[in-house]
Amino acid sequence: MKFKEMRKTANGQERASVTLKELKTLWFNTGTLCNLKCENCYIKSSPTNDRLSFLTMLEVKGVLADV
Repeated sequence: MKFKEMRKTANGQERASVTLKELKTLWFNTGTLCNLKCENCYIKSSPTNDRLSFLTMLEVKGVLADV
């Protein structure tokens, strides 16, 4: 785990947070492999870019369990 306490910063201050009232949309980035190569792609996806691995179903289920 990156943080010792999720609600505190590294120097012990309270971490800023926003309470979730409603979830309308949830996006999953499924990796950088794509059949397109758009000039304005924010993660430079393309048919040959595989630097970000695909999410597994187990990982998706874990995120959904937290929501």
